[in-house]
Formats: sequence, structure tokens, C-alpha cells
Amino acid sequence: MTVRIEAVLEEVPTKLLRSNSQSLRENLGDLSELKNSVVEHGLLQPILVRPIEDGYEIVAGHRRAEACRELYWRKIPCYIASLSDKEAFEASLVENIQRQTLNALEESIAFKKYVDNFGWGGVSDLARRIGKSPSYVSHSIKLLDLPAAVKDLINSQKLTGSMGSELLWLKDDNMQEELARIAVESKLTLAEMRKEVKRQNEVEEKDEWPSTSSSKKKMVRTRRQEDQFRRKSKVVLRIAMLRLDDVLRQMDDSGYDGGLKECITNKRKALHEMIDTFVKEEVKIKKHEKHKLWI
Repeated sequence: MTVRIEAVLEEVPTKLLRSNSQSLRENLGDLSELKNSVVEHGLLQPILVRPIEDGYEIVAGHRRAEACRELYWRKIPCYIASLSDKEAFEASLVENIQRQTLNALEESIAFKKYVDNFGWGGVSDLARRIGKSPSYVSHSIKLLDLPAAVKDLINSQKLTGSMGSELLWLKDDNMQEELARIAVESKLTLAEMRKEVKRQNEVEEKDEWPSTSSSKKKMVRTRRQEDQFRRKSKVVLRIAMLRLDDVLRQMDDSGYDGGLKECITNKRKALHEMIDTFVKEEVKIKKHEKHKLWI
């Protein structure tokens, strides 16, 4: 599953890229192979960023960005999108799952943050957004309940996340640790692990979608199209602001203090006011349409 994002493709100066405090990975791992690929083939997939006050925050593609930094790239191809914290987290999560870059525990922690810490929705809501089953998300989050010793084995990839899920059926923590140790030493298969814990039950949750009339569906579709155009417009305006900021920084660095600086400063202020007006109009329109769309 993919998250639909309205984005603009630009080459962004590396010095303007900022790390994401909500990065899903504890460490970026060995970048040698990735750097070799970039040198040989270039950056095949641009990274995803969003405009922030002092540059661009990396939403997805931290390893690619770091590889380019270590190769002394001055600019990096980026998809620039205007995203909320929730949308940025979802986009990052979807890409990491599709690329299979997260280990089982990193994935569990990310799911837990979405469902619990940020209050962004339940298990079923998250499952729909990342294209997984609700039981997959539930089992992943439950891995965090395992003893520290077992989680260490999963984190070091000596034990798979699937095996960790099977251990959850055992109520005794000591038994979980013991069976995990045996599984690693004896190289048990998942089927053998299931036999040891004597459980083979899966829980399936079904999502209920409310019925929607054709007229409401058309209104929803129209609003979504308008939202896409609004987002793209705001992204373009914010990019223009950041570029003017870059020019103003260069003026300051060079000691320039001519009349052009005041002109550019005024243009930047005008852009900022345009964005504010855009946001206010968007809020007003959404409030007006809400009762029509979601009865």
C-alpha cells in the first residue's frame, strides 16, 4: 500500500536537510553498499522531505541522504511535500515497511508510537494505512511485552519476530527466555516453535466501513482533489520562501546591504502572508463542508 502525496521534485542543498526526531530506525547501519550503488548508478529514488522553518526535514530516505552526505554531494534530489506530523510519520512507516529496512522491534516501536503515544488511531486504522492486517499490527506491538533478554535476541536478529510472537502465548517470563535461548542454539523452525508453545491461534479483525451514497462519494472525491491542489500550492509557496531565505543568507554572509535586500525581504513577507491566507481559507472551507460530507 502507498500513501498518496502531492509533492514537487527539486534538488535541495544538502546543508538545508535536517534529520527527523521521529526517525524510525535506531541506527542507519553500514552504508558501504548503498554508497557504492549511488556512485555507480546515481540516486535511483529521491528522498522525501517536508519544508520546516530552517530548511527541509527528512521524512523518508535517511540512509540515502546520509550516503549522499558522505559522498560530499552538494545537492540531493528530493520530493518536497507539505505534510503534518501524522502524515509524515505514516509516509516514513510505509516506505520502511515496503523496503523492509526495519527490524522486528523497530517496527514494533513505530507501531506503538502511532497507536498509543501520538493518539493517531487504533490498530485497525494503522493496519489500513500500511496495507497490513490488524492481527499483524497487534502481534507486532505485543513483542514489546517480551522479556528484555528475548527482545535483545530479536533486535540482534538471532530470533525472528514471528518466533517472538509465538513466545507470547507462554505466560511465564522465565519460560519465554528459556525457549528463546533453546530456539537460537538449536536453530528451531517456526513450526517447531509452535509445537513447543502448543498454540496456533490467529485473531482476525474485520473493518466495517459505513455506507456512503453516490452523491456524498462525489462530494468526497471533489474535496480530496481540492485538498491535493491546495497542498501543492502551499508547497510551492514554501519552497519560494526558503529560496528567498537562502538569498538573504548569502547577502548577510557577503555583507551586502543595498536596496535589493529590502525588496527581497518584502517579497518574502508577502509570500508568508499568502500562505497564512491560504491556510485560513482552507480551514474555513473544511468547516463549511464538514457537515455535508460526514453526517
